[in-house]
Amino acid sequence: MPSIDLNTIDEKLAKAKEEVAFWERAKAVFLDPRISQIAAPPTTGNFSIRPRPRPYGELKRRVWETLPPAGHPGITTQEIADAMQRSGFVFVSQTPMIAVNEALVSLEDQVQNVGKRGLAKLWTKGEGKTEAPA
Repeated sequence: MPSIDLNTIDEKLAKAKEEVAFWERAKAVFLDPRISQIAAPPTTGNFSIRPRPRPYGELKRRVWETLPPAGHPGITTQEIADAMQRSGFVFVSQTPMIAVNEALVSLEDQVQNVGKRGLAKLWTKGEGKTEAPA
């Protein structure tokens, strides 16, 4: 029959009592209403980091709407991006000029390059093109 060491049992019992006392104090802290108010997650506000998804083709449509009609002085990609941002458009891309340029490429049949200002190309709606892209 194994021998029973009473000192070991007493040490384990004392340690268990310390743990119970610790968890009871922790429970009391978490149940305190002042702590629960601080720890509660926020219940209001929009905390979305990314903009909501837009309908397919929204970027192209907004670029098209920003372009001046044919016969008017053209605007640069940077001016298009700035005008769209001023009107409340939120770009998902980190570089709005690249997003605008990609939209202009996809609109190549409907837009017209009317020259350059420095190194920047100037864009307008194409001749006879009045409908927004699909």
